[in-house]
Amino acid sequence: MKFSFVAGMTAILATAGYATSITVVGVADDFFTAYVSTSPTVQGTQFANQTGTWQNGTVTGTINLTPSVTNYINIVARDAFGAPSMFIGSLSLSDAQFQFNDASQFIVSDDNSNWTASIVGVGGTPTSITDIGPNGQGPWGNFGTLPSSARQIWTPGAVSDIRYFQVAVTPVPEPATMLAFAGLAAIAAKRRRAR
Repeated sequence: MKFSFVAGMTAILATAGYATSITVVGVADDFFTAYVSTSPTVQGTQFANQTGTWQNGTVTGTINLTPSVTNYINIVARDAFGAPSMFIGSLSLSDAQFQFNDASQFIVSDDNSNWTASIVGVGGTPTSITDIGPNGQGPWGNFGTLPSSARQIWTPGAVSDIRYFQVAVTPVPEPATMLAFAGLAAIAAKRRRAR
């Protein structure tokens, strides 16, 4: 009896929860597509796609993350028309159930520990990230939908080519859920004593 009560309450708590979403705002010279995956080597499900050149401004996409596992955001950026090349963007989480490597819920493109890059494919051999400059520098001007802290990034290698940028998003144990389970355990123990 006690197990069915706890199992039922656990199911209610699970269905009462909601999914964390991630939003990307970005632009590339010349195109980018954003994907989410639960594997670091699989491109995943597309949720944003820049079809026009950078002159058209930023593109925004949002998707729900898979709960309780690490999700990987893959930005596949392509330079089609030759130098210069860049990607600039931001990623934001809808709540604190997930976090980036720096334990935040909002990051911008830069060359810090949140971002990895490859020139051979999603999850491929890592390469260094080149910081081209801040939002507003160079021929691209300022993208008002992005903060001034966002950096224009690319990697060494052939210019007119594809770059694979990746960001890991990890789940955070939710304090409210932990308190709920503690409460359930207390109720179950009280019922046992009452019998």
